[in-house]
Amino acid sequence: METCNADRHDHEEPMDSDLGPEETVLAQVEGEELRRKLDEWLGSLAPRKARIIRYRYGLDDGQPHTLEETAVKFGTTRERIRQIEESTIVTYIHNRAHAALNAHRRLSDYMEN
Repeated sequence: METCNADRHDHEEPMDSDLGPEETVLAQVEGEELRRKLDEWLGSLAPRKARIIRYRYGLDDGQPHTLEETAVKFGTTRERIRQIEESTIVTYIHNRAHAALNAHRRLSDYMEN
């Protein structure tokens, strides 16, 4: 009979100390690129929505907050915070899909000409 070993970590991500110099630099560049894209996306939101998302997910200080904490800080309800989260995510997904479709159309037009 095989037992489950809770201490096995076969699928863990490598720690920075486990990475070689090239991998460490690549991880840093990817992190910076992700941060730049996130800041760009947040910059496209209404300022209040951007502040709420930043606070809720701890994007500025690394400390995420609950719906309740976020609602209290911004003087609204948990439900309204949830709605703001949902609408910003749906808008983001819609915009990404729209951009991908436009890129596909441009590529198709280019290939045809």
